[in-house]
Amino acid sequence: MRIIKYIVAFVIVGFVFRQMPLHARPIPGWSYDDLAKASDVVAVIEPLKNENNDEKLKIEGSKGSDFQGLSTTVKVHYCFKGSLSLDELVVKHFKYGPSIGPPDGAEFISFLVGPLKYKKTDLKDDKEVGGITYYQATPSWLAFLKKAPDGSYIPVTGQYDASLSFKELHDPSFFTGE
Repeated sequence: MRIIKYIVAFVIVGFVFRQMPLHARPIPGWSYDDLAKASDVVAVIEPLKNENNDEKLKIEGSKGSDFQGLSTTVKVHYCFKGSLSLDELVVKHFKYGPSIGPPDGAEFISFLVGPLKYKKTDLKDDKEVGGITYYQATPSWLAFLKKAPDGSYIPVTGQYDASLSFKELHDPSFFTGE
């Protein structure tokens, strides 16, 4: 009798959840090798300024006002791939617009202009080790970029998954705790 109750409960739960639409989307995995091969430019960059632009991101089922275009001017510290004769370039990307509710789905990138104060806590097995370290630094990123027709640069992984094209870089902490 008890097993029949479990089976009935399982069938009811399955029926209820079958009726709910799923909005998840697969996000492709990008290895460093995939990112580098697909890029026109691989460089270490430092954000200098962010400005809104009039670019539009067209995503099925969204309105133009759902996303705000951004132009981030960056300093190029070192170029690993591509031939850049520029000390600075512009990266175009997006953020959620003011008309949209809680973010859902996009992997946008946000560049904070430094210097910033960082707070680092090291955890091992969910336990704090080594204490807390505060340090000030200017943010820098390893960027994987494609050249756009207008001469600016865009994330190699596309605008909707832009954060996958950037890896934030930090100097190692002087305090290891061990």
